[in-house]
Amino acid sequence: MKKYKSFFAKIFSIQLIALFMVILLSVLLSLSAISQIIYDKTEKELEDMCRIVNNLLPDTGIVTLNDIEAMSLYATSGTSVRLTIIQYSGSVLADSQSNYRNMRNHFDRPEVMDAFLKDVGHSVRLSETLGIEMVYAAIAVPSKSFIIRTSMPVTDVHRFFSIMRKRLFPYSILIFCLSMLFTFLFTNSINSTLKLIRGVTKKYASGDFSAKLPARSDDLGELTDAINSMGSQLGERIDTITAQRDEIQAIVSGMINPVILIDDKMTVLEMNPAAMHLTGATEGFKGRQMESLIKNQDVINIASACLSKKVTQEAAICLDTEKGIYYFIYASYINGTVLMVMNDISGMKQLDEMRKEFSINVSHELKTPVTSIMGYVDTLLSIYKEHPENIGKFLEIIKKQSERLAGIIEDLLTLSRTESSYIRLEKERIQARTLIELCVSEHAEQAAQKHTQIKLDINDDVMILAHPVLAQQAIGNLLENAVKYSPENATVIIHSRKNGEYTEISVQDNGPGIEDKNLSHIFEKFYRVNKEVSRSLGGTGLGLSIVKQVAITHGGKVSVESTVGKGTTFTIYFPV
Repeated sequence: MKKYKSFFAKIFSIQLIALFMVILLSVLLSLSAISQIIYDKTEKELEDMCRIVNNLLPDTGIVTLNDIEAMSLYATSGTSVRLTIIQYSGSVLADSQSNYRNMRNHFDRPEVMDAFLKDVGHSVRLSETLGIEMVYAAIAVPSKSFIIRTSMPVTDVHRFFSIMRKRLFPYSILIFCLSMLFTFLFTNSINSTLKLIRGVTKKYASGDFSAKLPARSDDLGELTDAINSMGSQLGERIDTITAQRDEIQAIVSGMINPVILIDDKMTVLEMNPAAMHLTGATEGFKGRQMESLIKNQDVINIASACLSKKVTQEAAICLDTEKGIYYFIYASYINGTVLMVMNDISGMKQLDEMRKEFSINVSHELKTPVTSIMGYVDTLLSIYKEHPENIGKFLEIIKKQSERLAGIIEDLLTLSRTESSYIRLEKERIQARTLIELCVSEHAEQAAQKHTQIKLDINDDVMILAHPVLAQQAIGNLLENAVKYSPENATVIIHSRKNGEYTEISVQDNGPGIEDKNLSHIFEKFYRVNKEVSRSLGGTGLGLSIVKQVAITHGGKVSVESTVGKGTTFTIYFPV
C-alpha cells in the first residue's frame, strides 16, 4: 500500500520556514535601519557639538594657542568626544585627546576637505593619530579661518547598537513563537477539513455516495458544497449507468446474433449466449485469446484489421463450406476495443446462389435462339430484293433489339460469374498502361465515330494485381460509357496513379454529368439515369454493376464524382 506524507506536516513545515525567513529578514532589515539611524544621529550630535563649540569661541578671536587648547579640553571634559580645531591650511591648532604639536597636516582628511568645500563634512574611518575607528563631523568657520571637528569612537556607537539588538531579539523570538502558534492552529484547522474531505472521497471511491461534508461559512464552504454536489451527481449517474448497463446486457443476451467484444490485445472481454453457442465457449471465456475460441482465420483478420486501422470493418464470410453456413460480420472500433456483431446470412446466401443459378440457366437458354435470330437476320439483309427500304428497316430493328438482348445476356453472364462465391480469380501483376491501351484500342472506332479524343495520363511504373480479362472489361465499360454519353468532339481523359495500397484508374469525361440524387443508385442493376437516352444508345443497365462487382471481387472499390453540365469521373481501385 502506498504511503503518503502528512499534509499537515508538509504545510506546517513550509509555513514555519516561511515565517522564520520573514522574521529573520525583518530583524536584519530592522537592525540595518537602526544601525543607519544611530550613525546618522551620532553624526548629527557631533555636528551640533561643533556648532556649540563655535558659539563658545569669542567673535574677536583668541589671542594664544594655549587658550584654544584650554577651551577644547574644557568643552569635551567628561565625554568621549574628541575635539580638534584645524586651520584652513590644515595645521592643527588644538586637540582634546592628543598633542597637536606632533600631529601632521589634516587638510587631506575627508571630513576636513568636505567642510572646507561644503561647510559641513562627515566620515567614518580609522584615526591615524589614535589608531581606532572614529565617527567624524566637521564644520567650517570662515570668520575665524579654521575648521572645528568633533569625533567619537565607533565602539561607543556599537555599544548603543548592541543594546538595541539585545532588546530586539527577545521581542523577535516572542513574535516568532506567537506566529508559530497561530500558524499551527490555522494549519490544523485546514488539515481537519482535509481529513473530512479525504474520508468522504474515500467513501465515494468505494461506491458509497451517501456521505456528506458538514456545511461551512468560510471560503472552504464552496469546496465542501461542490464535493457534496459532486457526490450526489456521481451517485445519480452511476445508478443511471448501472441501469443502462443492465438493460444493454439484457438486450445483448437476448439477441440471436452472436456478439463478441475484444480488447487491443485480441483478448475476449465479453460474449453473449449466441456467441458462446457458436464458438462452443464455456463460462471461463473471459481473458482468453480470440484465436483459441474462434478457429476461422477470416473472423480473426477482420478483428485485427479493425484494431490496426481503427475504422469499421464489414465482410461476409463462410464458417462452414460443407454446411453452407455464412455470416455477415460488422466490426466497429470503440476506444481501443472491437465490438463484433455476426449476422447469420446462410438463408440469404442460398437464395442468392439460387438466383445466380437461375440467371445463368436463363442466359444459356436464351443465348442460342438469339444467336440464330441474328444469323438469319444477317442472311435476309444480304439477299432481300423487293422493297428494300421497308424490309431493311424492319430487319435493322430486329437486329438492333437482338444485339441489345444479346448484350443483356452477356452482361448477366459476366455479372453472375463475378458474383459467384466459388470463382477463383487467377490474378496477375499487370502494367496499368498496357491494360488501359488495350481498352482504348478496343473502343477507338466508337470514339472516332463521335470525334472524341481519348487522352492518357499514366505513369509507366504503375502496376495492378488483377484478373486481366475482368479488369479490362471493367475499365472498358467505364471508357465506353464516357464516350457514349459525351457530346460530339469531346475529350475523355484516363488517369492512373498509385495511392497507398491501391492503384487508382480514373475515367474523366465532359458529358452532361449526373445529379446528386442519382449518384447513390447508378451502380444498381438495370438502373438508368435517363432510360430513353440509355436505351437509344444501346445501354443494358448492367455495365456499372459489373464494374462495381469486378472491383469488389478484386478486394477494391469504385467511386464517382460528377458535376451537372461539366462531366463525370469514375474511379476504380485495384490492389497494388
